[in-house]
Amino acid sequence: MRDSGTAIKEGGPTTQRLDSTSSSKQTALAGLLVRRYRRGLSVRGFIVFGFSLATVLVVFFLESYPFLVITSPVPSDTLVVEGWMNEYAMKRAAAEYATIGTFLRLLVRP
Repeated sequence: MRDSGTAIKEGGPTTQRLDSTSSSKQTALAGLLVRRYRRGLSVRGFIVFGFSLATVLVVFFLESYPFLVITSPVPSDTLVVEGWMNEYAMKRAAAEYATIGTFLRLLVRP
């Protein structure tokens, strides 16, 4: 029968019992680091996780690029200017408004 507060670590010549409630935990750096028994990813797990993450990132960047790319303007009677743009972009929008001059509406979004 096994206690709920203990874990068994196997893998050596003898089986060792690790008590999770004992006060004799191994610590380092004035108690900032504690040695514990835990499960982690194997080398194969890291490889699968790395390839999965790389695949998701590549697909995200390839699929989001057409959505985020700068497009050429289309003829319209409305000029929309984002309010959060920097001063250079605001001056460029004002110059476009002044040179084209066919806009009936100027919309500034906050």
